[in-house]
Amino acid sequence: MTDIGVDDETERKSLKPAVDPGEARRVLLELYGLEAKEVSPLDSYDDNNFKVVVGHTSEDATAMHTTVYTLKIHNGVESSNLAFIEAQNAMLAHLKAKCKQYTFPAPVASKAGNLIETAALAVKEGAVRPLAVRLLTWVEGTLLTHCSNTDPALLEKVGEMAAKVNTALADFDHPALRRHHAWDLANAAQLQRYLPYMDDADRRSLVESVLAAFAAEVLPAAATLRSACIHSDLNDANIVVSADGAAVVGAIDFGDAVRSWLVAEPAIAMAYAMLSPAARATGDALGAAAAALAGYARALPLFPAETMHLRTLVAARLCASAALGAHALRRDPANAAYLSLHQAPAWAALALLWRGAAAVHTRALWEKASMGVPLRTLLRVSQPGRKRALSADGGDGSSGGGGDRRPPRAVTFVTGNAKKLEEVRKILGASLPFELVSAKVDLPELQGEPADIAREKCRIAAEQTGGAVMVEDTGLCFAALQGLPGPYIKWFLDKCGHDGLNRMLAGFADKSAYAQCIFAFCEGPGRDVLLFEGRTYGRVVPARGPPDFGWDPVFEPEGGGGETYAEMAKDEKNKISHRFRALDKLRSHLLSLHDTSNGSAAVEAAACDASAQPAPAKRPAQAAAAAAVAPPAPAAAAAPITAITFVTGNAKKLEEVRRILGASLPFELTSAKVNLPELQGEPADIAREKCRIATERTGGAVMVEDTGLCFTALQGLPGPYSKWFLDKCGHDGLNSMLQGFDDDSAYAQCTFAFCAGLGQQVHIFDGRTAGRVVPARGPPDFGWDPIFEPEGRGQTYAEMAKEEKNKISHRFRALDQLRQYLIENAEAVRTQMEAAR
Repeated sequence: MTDIGVDDETERKSLKPAVDPGEARRVLLELYGLEAKEVSPLDSYDDNNFKVVVGHTSEDATAMHTTVYTLKIHNGVESSNLAFIEAQNAMLAHLKAKCKQYTFPAPVASKAGNLIETAALAVKEGAVRPLAVRLLTWVEGTLLTHCSNTDPALLEKVGEMAAKVNTALADFDHPALRRHHAWDLANAAQLQRYLPYMDDADRRSLVESVLAAFAAEVLPAAATLRSACIHSDLNDANIVVSADGAAVVGAIDFGDAVRSWLVAEPAIAMAYAMLSPAARATGDALGAAAAALAGYARALPLFPAETMHLRTLVAARLCASAALGAHALRRDPANAAYLSLHQAPAWAALALLWRGAAAVHTRALWEKASMGVPLRTLLRVSQPGRKRALSADGGDGSSGGGGDRRPPRAVTFVTGNAKKLEEVRKILGASLPFELVSAKVDLPELQGEPADIAREKCRIAAEQTGGAVMVEDTGLCFAALQGLPGPYIKWFLDKCGHDGLNRMLAGFADKSAYAQCIFAFCEGPGRDVLLFEGRTYGRVVPARGPPDFGWDPVFEPEGGGGETYAEMAKDEKNKISHRFRALDKLRSHLLSLHDTSNGSAAVEAAACDASAQPAPAKRPAQAAAAAAVAPPAPAAAAAPITAITFVTGNAKKLEEVRRILGASLPFELTSAKVNLPELQGEPADIAREKCRIATERTGGAVMVEDTGLCFTALQGLPGPYSKWFLDKCGHDGLNSMLQGFDDDSAYAQCTFAFCAGLGQQVHIFDGRTAGRVVPARGPPDFGWDPIFEPEGRGQTYAEMAKEEKNKISHRFRALDQLRQYLIENAEAVRTQMEAAR
């Protein structure tokens, strides 16, 4: 067999700690001041784990008691990335606070007060290296793999725990979890590289078939799958149950944690449910997976766009267990007992799922599990050889079949705000012929015209939920600024406050404005998006009324009796509000659908279509916006291994950047026009996210640029939104925006983001040139250059010679930092580029 080369998984095996119990005892004493009574090695994939029992004397010295810990010595790969270990600690702390029903390990501080320590220890390859060390509290109970309870109902509880963990982590994120990881289910297509470790040709063919389906069906629909921080390895060796097997206690080993597709969590739990003691005892692996899914979906419902891919995702995880297990076994034969734990059952389960059971049977079974069909009904029909089949109503075709909870005829309002849902329900009224439910869906904050923003967000939401959706976009629009700040109002409110919003209009005679709300409605994936706009006209005034509800205190609507939104009674405001006007139009549309007998049928048909067909192909602009949620897998890059792609379609800009970077750059600079979303946010965050998307879309090393003109008086705004203000207000309008402030200073900002390739860190290089905003001077044909005068120059950017401007420009300053980084770290960057390829 030919070795496929050094990669992350291979390096983990070479740098696995080689620490014996005696050395572990010494580390425990030196770092934590604890003397162990017992030290026992534990099974581990890449690390060295030890169960340590420490004795303590009571305060009155009359009794002894013991405390059990896990001493974890991390492999050399993770030890060089302490940020990821910190992310694990942060995730555990978050779960301790938000998921108190279950128990998880907790890091224990060392004598020095650190939750992560480092010690010079031996690794498998023979060298001594600095390795990260953690001491964790012990989770008392029995591992599921050793549990004597073989009732599938226990797997249902495992699924429920997985869902509650994901629910608790919904508001958790950590940059170190946005990493490339071989075990991440989203990277299943890359398992191809481990096929040479499989000696059996038939097994290789089986895995190749699954990976082909994954590439053809799942990856094109990646933008429809919700993303989240997940455990990513809820197998039977990481799930702790009570001694009697009646309850799930918690989960351990967060070493595979990653930000990935949310649906990966139940898919992984289902894959290992197929290998569980319950599956082996009953001979019903598909039913075991259905039990785990039923428990998960009951606590955290999945979208149809997610459940339609479960069969392929579960199969892909079984492929990962088989392929990566074969690789690990070849690299670490001394650990064969642990590494073989899932090998044989994984192959058997994969053969059953992909070749033995009819795909239509498996999909129907798991679809019903996700809809709440009782477990006893699922288990009666789960084995492929049985004659009874699932009927359309969810029963098992027999007279004694269990009942079914049919999915509601619902429209999903995309919001995580319970009060907003309540207000919308109140405005729509009880006559609505559909159930209105809500869901918190991660949607990109886009730049653009309000109607375009609402339309695109609704399209993405429909694909993510797989059914009928409605989304809302609101703004406060100043007539003097041609409808701005509009969709960017929250940024101006956050940075400038109510007083700042008033001052922005001091230089204009016109203080009129309108509150705008656009509801976008879509019956399902691939359907047209309909827009319903509501406007309430009024004017901007000094703040009056309670200050705790956005910009309400500064907007005085016409017909509001001289009161601001904030001063009005809620019922009175709802009668004239922009939200009411938009929802009234939407309600009329929904009622008309019902009256023509197309309403609920259309909604349900869309949901059925979404669960039976892959997502429709997206237009380039749509795909770019959707990429901000969950980008599809990259296409193969044509650029040389040492090339960096500057994402631009502007040949003159490429020429300017090449000139600034100079000939000494140790990399070739190419360019490509890549459709990237225009995002809202802080400049560094925008550049970082666009760079991440560009990396995934090109598959190689990239650099992207984001620029803006930032007014000090507006706390850095308009910044990334400068082009919209320039287009609508012109040079004079930008000057007038500052007349209400004493400070006319500003800075030109350029943010370059660079990434060496997939899974590599995004580096930010920020260049700023300080100056002030002045009446326009110089040629008017290059953006906002005519109104920006750099400090000490006496000329605007537009008046300066090109060579002189380039010496001090914000772009030059950012690129100079990038150039220095690439030169000083050339070898490391090349290594990262090669690893990413």
